[in-house]
Amino acid sequence: MELDAATSYAILAADDEKNCQGSEIPLCADHAADIRQWIKEKQATHSGTEARFTSEPLFAVPSNLLKVLNRDLAAAGIPTNATEQLTFTPCR
Repeated sequence: MELDAATSYAILAADDEKNCQGSEIPLCADHAADIRQWIKEKQATHSGTEARFTSEPLFAVPSNLLKVLNRDLAAAGIPTNATEQLTFTPCR
């Protein structure tokens, strides 16, 4: 994450991308501010373990995210089927 630049952005490693090229994804100013605040709060609770904290993923994406989403869509009455199945490609 680059949150101190004129335009904040997320840095995706080539190994974590389908196209294996790496990317810089621009972030909206309000999202960058929220992430900055979240990191500040996390650092306050990880006093003395900053090296470990900065090497951890920013957030976790559960492996069953699609299953959970499809269950929620069904509960909301939003139809899904094989041809309209939602697909997620989470950042790793």
